[in-house]
Amino acid sequence: MDSSIETNTNTKSDKKKEAADPKIRPTGIEALDAVLNGGLPKSASVLLSGDAGAGKTTLAMQWLLAGCSEHDESGIYITMTEPTITLLRNLDGMSFYDGKYLASSDLNASNFETEIAARKGLHLIDLRQIMEEVGLLKSEYTYEDLDLLVETLFKLISHAKVQRVALDSITAVAYLLKDEAMIRSFIFKFGKYISLVNSNVLLISEAKKEEDSAFGVEEFITDGVIRLAYGVPEKNLPRTLKVKKLRGIAFNSKPVSYSITGDGLKFFMPMRKRLDFEVSEQRLPSGIPGFDKITKGGYIETSSILITGPSGSGKTLLALQSMVYSLQQGHKAIYFSFEESRGQILRNAKSFGWDLESYEKQGLLSMVVAHSEEFYHQEHISIVKNAIEDFKPKLVVIDSLSAIENAYSKEVIHDWATQIISLFKTNGVTGIFTDVTNEIIGSSRASDNALSSLFDQIVILRYVEIEAEFKHAILVLKMRGSHHDKKMYNLDFTDTGLKISHSYSGYEGIFSGSARQVSESAEKQLNELFIELLGPMGQQMFEREQAKGLQLSNVVNFIEDMATQGILSQENKEIFLSRSKYILKEGGAATEPKK
Repeated sequence: MDSSIETNTNTKSDKKKEAADPKIRPTGIEALDAVLNGGLPKSASVLLSGDAGAGKTTLAMQWLLAGCSEHDESGIYITMTEPTITLLRNLDGMSFYDGKYLASSDLNASNFETEIAARKGLHLIDLRQIMEEVGLLKSEYTYEDLDLLVETLFKLISHAKVQRVALDSITAVAYLLKDEAMIRSFIFKFGKYISLVNSNVLLISEAKKEEDSAFGVEEFITDGVIRLAYGVPEKNLPRTLKVKKLRGIAFNSKPVSYSITGDGLKFFMPMRKRLDFEVSEQRLPSGIPGFDKITKGGYIETSSILITGPSGSGKTLLALQSMVYSLQQGHKAIYFSFEESRGQILRNAKSFGWDLESYEKQGLLSMVVAHSEEFYHQEHISIVKNAIEDFKPKLVVIDSLSAIENAYSKEVIHDWATQIISLFKTNGVTGIFTDVTNEIIGSSRASDNALSSLFDQIVILRYVEIEAEFKHAILVLKMRGSHHDKKMYNLDFTDTGLKISHSYSGYEGIFSGSARQVSESAEKQLNELFIELLGPMGQQMFEREQAKGLQLSNVVNFIEDMATQGILSQENKEIFLSRSKYILKEGGAATEPKK
């Protein structure tokens, strides 16, 4: 069964928690309990499978020690893969290990029952030592030996009367038998015995990629299967945990990414993508002269804004300037940089007179710098989430999406951006994202980028070639919930930041990147044409179109609209189109009006 995850926590609880369902035993690892909807069914046996290095032993020890520390439950770790002294040495560097919970590490066949009963906590048992004492360390096994092996294991697990047991690993035990038929017989007999145990039993299995077990039968003797996958680090694909089977409870079957740290397995839970957040009608001024005029008041609070353009077009500067203005109003902000170092950002800001360090000292600004490939994408989300919950900013800048996109696939970056935007809106945060395009001049990819639909506002920065000189330009392409100026404007770089000056009205070819100013005589001819074919209202119509920029595409759309409304006859429409093309030097001979 499957259910959605609505938590993103990974830390231990400060208080011991009781399961809401008395039939459920919490693992003590909150993120894992979230996947399992509370924990494991009591007495359930689970196959924990995975590649070498996936973290199976670490997770098993984390689970056993969480039982001791969080729920006052004793446990046994039965090792077949490494001596207990080696295990203790490895555990000593883990934050979840506390020596006070170690009850014993030198049990043998004659004393384990009395010792375990006498001391609560974690008991480490070297299975090879027990097998040697009962005469089971040999090169060849009979079916009688097999039965003794199963009985020995069952005795270790059942007579101890503990709540948690981990066998590391059932694969190593089975390999001793060598004969495939005997191995299968051992696994099925052992499965029958552990079904009678009142403890939760974790059977570790070394399995190749895409497989759950080494022999293809282990998954059938257990109540559940949890698969750890190593991932592909060179492709930035994370390790993942997936619950593939668990009888009796609902669970999340989607893979959950994790990393192996000094704190054990650290899980990064996918966030719930919500649509029930509150919306705002308030404006957040940008601090950029001229920008608030063309956006009718600035950014809409809690909106997501994408600033896109080629390298050097002013994306980071625009985002920084907006953030600084917000800081000047006393609002908290976080700046996430996935490309530039903190020193670079501080230096660049200082060149425009912005002292970001002073805002940090005031507790208004938090700067988080992390290379995009340093973490898996869900780790980045966790970093952003924790920062927002701790700092509670009003504005957050993500610089840049393209750095994240370069590290992951398109599917991953879409999911990443969706979760981040949902996180911002849920927490009432206005988010500014930068994204680089490859085009120096010409059409931008923003309009056909799969990410564009996620954002409430899209601001395009670009270069425009005018008389063999590059100019900076800005266009508000999209703004949900508000009217905005649709003209392209000149963007000036000054000593104090960006400033919007004049529009590019009177130029054609702006959107292709190579602008040509429409001559005064051409404007005059076009003005006369409007009056000739539209009568007294022609002057007003011309001035309106002139304000939009006298580009052929705009004039053609206007003519088509006039014809659709019945203001222009079909004959006059053709005349208007032909003569407009001629005047704007797009080719085609002028057609004289018919008398």
